Amino acid sequence: MERANERHVLGLDLIRFAAAAMVMAFHYGHDIGPVPLSWAGWVGVEIFFVLSGYVIAASAESAAPWAFARNRIVRLMPAVWLCSTAIAGLCLVQATYPDLGARYLRSIMLWPTGTWLDGVFWTLPVEVIFYAAVFLALLWRWPLGLVLRLIGAASAAYWMLRLAALLTHRPLPIVPDPVVTLSLLGFGCYFALGGIMREAVTKGWTLERGAVAVVGIAAGLVQIAFAASNWSPGADLSWLPHAQKAAPAITWLVLSALMIASARLNPLAWRWVGRAAPPIRLLGLATYPLYLLHDSIGNVLKAFPLARSPLPASLIAIGVSVALAAWMEPPAQRALKRLLSAGLPARRRTVVVDRTVG
Repeated sequence: MERANERHVLGLDLIRFAAAAMVMAFHYGHDIGPVPLSWAGWVGVEIFFVLSGYVIAASAESAAPWAFARNRIVRLMPAVWLCSTAIAGLCLVQATYPDLGARYLRSIMLWPTGTWLDGVFWTLPVEVIFYAAVFLALLWRWPLGLVLRLIGAASAAYWMLRLAALLTHRPLPIVPDPVVTLSLLGFGCYFALGGIMREAVTKGWTLERGAVAVVGIAAGLVQIAFAASNWSPGADLSWLPHAQKAAPAITWLVLSALMIASARLNPLAWRWVGRAAPPIRLLGLATYPLYLLHDSIGNVLKAFPLARSPLPASLIAIGVSVALAAWMEPPAQRALKRLLSAGLPARRRTVVVDRTVG
């Protein structure tokens, strides 16, 4: 019989860390020194969004709406507050921003539009909007699968229209980027795909689930193709050998597929890793602060000759993030949990802190 702790999918921790390492390599490769294939590391964000769809669908399966909301707040906000404070301290020492106070407030509040203390914060309001959609589905007792499909369909329609407009040279009406991002038109296909993958793992594949997944994959590939023209050093990728141009898409497809494999093979993984399971889980938890902190840490380390290389900068960023996840986040989460539970009826006070990264 599967033990309670074995319901945690260890492979997702490793995929999560891989996604954070890719984003870190992307930033360090641009700012500190050359890192092989670092130009494609931005696709780690798209991997995070699929992971979030999978994990949130799993956590919402048997959750009451307010318990789900509290778990998300307890999981999300302490790291935001701790990391924002640390980044603000680094910026203060370096005199980076004249509007530091305003950036700090926008960051700790997850203000939907920038500017924040660091550009990576843009993904957090997107996550919150997805959490809000799931919360409303639970509150109003809408089928979560239907909500995921609607989000995915709207996002897929948007990207297919973008692709059709590009191919036919017919410009679409201009929609501001914040509207596209915060409406989930831009990234909803990833959340929906992760949720459908969770359905398939627990209930099996059907023709309909397979079709929904194919639509989500197609929309994701189109978004990645558009993003590649923005994030790569050469706008048309002509500077790359032909085989490398597909690196972001292939990486995203492989790691997304590994999410399903990780869930299927999770009992074997627990037997294989044995005592290594707690460090793997800690590494997974550390990816959230690593994602938030790495760029600011790298900017500081550029001033020191010994750390003016991606490898030492990466090791320092990982070490700081592990320490934060192991020793600083847990007491902050417990305190916030007690605060959110204060004054509620006794039957509604039980809140299990979900330490997965959504």
